[in-house]
Amino acid sequence: MLGGLVGKTYDAPEVQAFVAPLGTVDVDEEIGAPESVYYTFEKSGVTVLTDVRSKRVTHIMLEAPQGKRGYRGPIPFGLSFDSSREQIRQALKREPDRTKPFFDAWEMGDYVFHVAYKAGAIKSITFKVD
Repeated sequence: MLGGLVGKTYDAPEVQAFVAPLGTVDVDEEIGAPESVYYTFEKSGVTVLTDVRSKRVTHIMLEAPQGKRGYRGPIPFGLSFDSSREQIRQALKREPDRTKPFFDAWEMGDYVFHVAYKAGAIKSITFKVD
């Protein structure tokens, strides 16, 4: 599960197995400086952030498909980018721990499952340390 990758080092076999099929990566050490390094797989709609010092994954961001770009892989909890806000809450079997008109977030122990919305549709899904 993607949330289980949060906290692992970027070079861990599980993380590398996830990013290997995503295509070309753009590594940016400046945008998140001095705390984070961004690994962006633009065509695949995935961005992985790591902590500069520990090299551990702090965020995995999945962008909703738009045209030829965006994440098309599996999403945990049986969800899809077409899932409604209510379907997400039903799949997680509880209300979010934090909510705003533009996002819902659930604390999942070692990580936070964050869903961002735009015009009522899912814009992105992020797994992150809190």
